[in-house]
Amino acid sequence: MSKNKKEKAEQAIKKSSQESESNTLLDFSDSPSSEVLEELEKAGVDPKLVKMVGIKITRQLSHSGPLPPAEQFRLYEETCPGAGERILVWADNEQTHRHAIDKKMSSAMVDETTRGQLMGFVIMASLVLASFVCVFLDELLFAGLFLAGSSLGIVRKFIDGASRKDKN
Repeated sequence: MSKNKKEKAEQAIKKSSQESESNTLLDFSDSPSSEVLEELEKAGVDPKLVKMVGIKITRQLSHSGPLPPAEQFRLYEETCPGAGERILVWADNEQTHRHAIDKKMSSAMVDETTRGQLMGFVIMASLVLASFVCVFLDELLFAGLFLAGSSLGIVRKFIDGASRKDKN
């Protein structure tokens, strides 16, 4: 297709989309409208090609977040008075709820860590105590095993703690 024909085709598409409302979605993917076909034929585009390929003109809006964009917010309020206030109250309640859940999760993680440290200390202290009891009972082999088990646990924790600090 020559550059001139391409420009005329683009102008025909632009003219067709300008005639419709700016917020409507035009979808000619199944069959182009007769107006668009006429404009493209005037521009010199082969009608068989237009019918085979089809034309799709879309307007896509994207938004991310709990609140709608200002224009949609205004339309909600116009359509249903009070809807804007309800949306704001909902967003505020949702944020409060999310913060409460985050606070509970943080507290639970601290409690779990504290419980794990306490249990680790109790196990280590029990092993050390068992090794001292074995020494007094003249069972040096078992005393050494209990003391080695508690020592290896402590050394492992120090190594794991140092590697976590390096990663952060």
